[in-house]
Amino acid sequence: MSLEATLEETTHLQGEGDLDSFFSGEYTPPKPVPIGKSNDPSGTMDSKPVGEALPSASQVNALLKLLKVEQLGVAGIFRTAQQHLGNLKPWKEFMLPISNPGQGETCTRLTQNVTTYRTNYLVIFFLVAVLMILRSPSSVACIGIMAVVWVWFLKKNEDTEWKPVVAGIEMGPTMRTIAMTLVTALVVLGWLGQTLFSAFFFSACAAGLHGIMHKPPEAEEDFGLGPEGV
Repeated sequence: MSLEATLEETTHLQGEGDLDSFFSGEYTPPKPVPIGKSNDPSGTMDSKPVGEALPSASQVNALLKLLKVEQLGVAGIFRTAQQHLGNLKPWKEFMLPISNPGQGETCTRLTQNVTTYRTNYLVIFFLVAVLMILRSPSSVACIGIMAVVWVWFLKKNEDTEWKPVVAGIEMGPTMRTIAMTLVTALVVLGWLGQTLFSAFFFSACAAGLHGIMHKPPEAEEDFGLGPEGV
């Protein structure tokens, strides 16, 4: 027996009995235990492979894709909001000048003003809707209830053990968020529909009147009132 083999076998010796049997030539080294398996004969230790608790590569990729989609969705919302707010015109320019439209100018003014001041009109609609909602106790109660429900849902949606099944389909976090958004939209439209319609009608009338009476910048330049005509 070579020196290396002798040293390798002596590493398995655990007591005086193994040492005596080794020198007498009757010692049998133990069988190697595979990595991740338990060598506990009593079975008290976990005999599952160590790598079984680790997520697979497909699960990791799916999680990364989900996080990327959610990040892009949130970033897209903020980017769209910034673009719309960037188109907001100064309110002094929005209010002045005011004049009666000439013959055949009504449609031209309305089209140009809606295109130029569409963000200002959206801000006016938002402010009118908020004022009307605050004047309605039922609307305030609806928004408060939905806010509490959303706080509960967002906390519950982070629970990995929560796996609701609808029509035999297990809903993941993204599907649950989409479903909650649709339910919220239906509740808001059903409860606040009349208030939002009133706000939209008032804002549309104000926008139409402003679009007809306000002289757009293009019209000012045509009449020699713009920077080039002064």
